[in-house]
Amino acid sequence: MRIVVAGGHGQIARRLHPLLTARGHEVLGLIRDPRQADAVSAAGATPVVCDLESDQSVVDVVPSADAIVFAAGAGPGSGEARKTTMDRDGALKLIDAARTWDARYLMISAMQAEVPRGDEVFQAYLRAKAEADAALRKSGLDYLILRPGRLVNEPPTGQIALAEELPRQEISRGDVAVVIAELIDLPAAKGRQFDVTQGDTPVKVAVASAIQAKAPVGQDTTQSPALHALAASEADEVPVFTCIVYVAHDEQGVSARVANLEGIEHRATGEREALSKVIPRFKQRVAELHASNTEIPWIDPLPPLRSGEQQRFVPVHL
Repeated sequence: MRIVVAGGHGQIARRLHPLLTARGHEVLGLIRDPRQADAVSAAGATPVVCDLESDQSVVDVVPSADAIVFAAGAGPGSGEARKTTMDRDGALKLIDAARTWDARYLMISAMQAEVPRGDEVFQAYLRAKAEADAALRKSGLDYLILRPGRLVNEPPTGQIALAEELPRQEISRGDVAVVIAELIDLPAAKGRQFDVTQGDTPVKVAVASAIQAKAPVGQDTTQSPALHALAASEADEVPVFTCIVYVAHDEQGVSARVANLEGIEHRATGEREALSKVIPRFKQRVAELHASNTEIPWIDPLPPLRSGEQQRFVPVHL
């Protein structure tokens, strides 16, 4: 996927870039100051100068993208006015871009943004976040809202709590980045809003459990791609099998072929569409074999990657 990260020089973003690029994604980090470019490049993203508080069009500098992560913010020391122009209006500007690109939008927001608290500047920040979240929900986009607790710079623990509503607690920026990397390409996360704090559950298990716990009406939670399989005992005894997909982008679109089970492939205009076709076919075949206690004919060893292909590891919940 081609992922645009707004606030590309921010503390969460610079932790996120290497996680996304390690999974084969192309990452573009939006920055307002060209002097930040070297740090963004060092983190593994391509820097793109674009001031979200100016009249500059994002689409003019980034013609296409598959997903957006809004990690931008006016930051500490800014006043009420910039909470509006950046935390709200910057997010709205990217909603417009996402419509043009038909891109998924992952918003990093704030826990209980609708509940006024703190001083006047912090209340302005919460209002900006709440209004941006509301606009995203009404946008018609494929979206996900992630609301971290109080952010700290401690090393990531890999242990979190993730649910639609949680008590306010702190969480490391590194753990938030790990959660974003897990969620960004999960079709089953569409239209969801989660609080996330430090906890005692491994990230992959917490993500799987939160998505399975409750889904919007009509949402199929069985097409939940992540990047590593979970043991059935870790996710409420739901069997989980890894679908390994080889994905290749070219001028005609995207091809996806399942590498560890024979005969499942699809070509589409984008990666999300291609994955949404091959994953249900993988799931149906594995479910039928599993239900009949028939040995699953895994391809082992895996076939070599063809030129231009990248691997995707997709846990599929039966």
